[in-house]
Amino acid sequence: MPHPFSDKLFVFIGNPKRCSRQVARDALVEVGGVPEERYSVYTHYSIAFSGAEKTKLYEKATERDRYGHTVLLNEE
Repeated sequence: MPHPFSDKLFVFIGNPKRCSRQVARDALVEVGGVPEERYSVYTHYSIAFSGAEKTKLYEKATERDRYGHTVLLNEE
């Protein structure tokens, strides 16, 4: 059974509290997810790390989450 994140495109916003950004990216890749730096029509999830709420990308993520285009996940 494939991992639920496999073949899904993730956008990272902000900086992780618990690990480096590279470690977070590596963990996602390990389960078959695809990390990306910006949105596209293929983006499935956005992950909000510490400081994300200060960015324009976070505003875009909350709007897209509100309309059901992507799912916004918090680091917790």
